[in-house]
Amino acid sequence: MEGPDSSNPPGRKSQPAAAFDDSAWEAIALPHTWNAKDGNAPGFYQEDGWYRRCFQVPAAWAGKRIYVQFDGANRSAEVFLNGHRLGQHRGGFARFRLDATSAADGNGSNVLAVRVNNDPHDNLAPVSADFTFFGGLYRAVSLVATDPVHIDMLDHAAPGVYVRQKQVTADAAELDLQVKLANDAATTADVTVRTTITEADGTPVQTVETQASLAALARGETRSRLLLAHPHLWNGQADPYLYRVQTEVVVAGGVRDAVTLPLGLRFFSVDPARGCSLNGRHLDLHGVNRHQDRPGKGWAISEADEREDFAMIEEIGATAARQSHYQQSQLWNNLGDECGMVMWAELAYVNDARDNREFSENAKEQLRERRPQRRRHAGPQRQRTRDRRPDDEEGRVLLVPGELERPAGAAHHVGAVRRPDATGDHRQDLLQRRGRRVARQRGFPRIEDKRQPCFPVARGDAADGPQRHCGGRHPRWTRAHGRL
Repeated sequence: MEGPDSSNPPGRKSQPAAAFDDSAWEAIALPHTWNAKDGNAPGFYQEDGWYRRCFQVPAAWAGKRIYVQFDGANRSAEVFLNGHRLGQHRGGFARFRLDATSAADGNGSNVLAVRVNNDPHDNLAPVSADFTFFGGLYRAVSLVATDPVHIDMLDHAAPGVYVRQKQVTADAAELDLQVKLANDAATTADVTVRTTITEADGTPVQTVETQASLAALARGETRSRLLLAHPHLWNGQADPYLYRVQTEVVVAGGVRDAVTLPLGLRFFSVDPARGCSLNGRHLDLHGVNRHQDRPGKGWAISEADEREDFAMIEEIGATAARQSHYQQSQLWNNLGDECGMVMWAELAYVNDARDNREFSENAKEQLRERRPQRRRHAGPQRQRTRDRRPDDEEGRVLLVPGELERPAGAAHHVGAVRRPDATGDHRQDLLQRRGRRVARQRGFPRIEDKRQPCFPVARGDAADGPQRHCGGRHPRWTRAHGRL
């Protein structure tokens, strides 16, 4: 992600300007892709697309920090607010945030302009693949407001609260807590970070407090340790139990910021002979690949679409799902936690590579984004940094830790993770595990989704970092595409 620049680059046309006339543009709602209709056709559109959105900053946000958050923009996005360039993000799958505080007008109308590009000739991963690179703002866009003293919003757009399970058994769980902080005020702040573990019903289990002194305009962190006796373990689909981790930032007796995350406590191992073990018992892993698209929608799918996909995978008896071949939505990973599904996560490094530093650095950055954004999840997540490595490359371009290799003798088939005792056509066997076949067909009944995206939002407690308190009118985005 590039740093902010208050001026427009030379030769930039007038789309970012607040006064630009977008009345002739198409009115759309998010999520959106311009390839919903042509994405499966040869020569589908792969160039620039522009989005613009007018909004008012709520009066209650006076004195707060304001961030714009993008949950997914493919493949690269350049963001402007009131004509000021906030920055650029290169990569189509990770969430990203930009600080919009200095560019936002708290007393008048604001214009957010976004240039998105899905041209594959850009030294970004992936270079090529067997799926369509749907262009556009295909996941939600939000404004987030925080106090000047807050949990860090710019740590790769991650929650800023990390719980590492140092050692977990049926008798005790030893947890290391890390909270990343930011002080954007002009004076030093003496901060108390209060973290409480609660049961699923909200009953407090244990609380720890740590203190820190943050210099003006500085970043910092706190670290602490908790020990829970006789924890209720996250036990896959049999019992996907989730604690809650509530973290509050307290200054002068008042809570300035808060983040709540789910916590599934478990221990697991993988053995070449015995397979996967969860909490000391064998876990029968079998599942399917999943892409994030629908006919007529491309990647601009709804929450109902994602839930329906997940329900169908559960219905066929799967215990694992491979996110092929890229980082998928936060909702998809949350569903895995809540329903006890093991996830296979992948970096979008597919087929080919560019033998240059720009490609290598971008692949590393996508990995750096994915890890903190996905680290908190309960289900054991198998992570892979490259898909379909050519024999003659041997990872010479991407200088990051190698892919996690399967244990010797483990069976694998594209489209399914095979059970150790499976025989014959295991894909057919998967479809018949519960006594009937489930086929994905054109015309399969869909769940109608009447949701409208919400904008703007405010920071608070939530399972995914900021709580989205939706207010005001539904957003009206305008969009046009064409070469600059």
